[in-house]
Amino acid sequence: MSNRPTRYRLTVHQLHGGATTKVVEIHGSAFITAVATVTPDGAEDIVNVHLNDGGPQHLQHLNAHAIAGQYPPSKRTR
Repeated sequence: MSNRPTRYRLTVHQLHGGATTKVVEIHGSAFITAVATVTPDGAEDIVNVHLNDGGPQHLQHLNAHAIAGQYPPSKRTR
């Protein structure tokens, strides 16, 4: 067994018109993911959000702070 820290590789693919296109591939020691699906349902939309995370908690916290800085409450949309 190796003493190296665990690393992660995350990829995001766009699915459109029957085609799959990789839009990002990143490597790191920790991650936080959020994927949302919006389904129209009459007057209101149904939103499903899937979250996942991995890696040391202190690095996840750094990721969370970076995300919060990138998307402060005033920039969030419905």
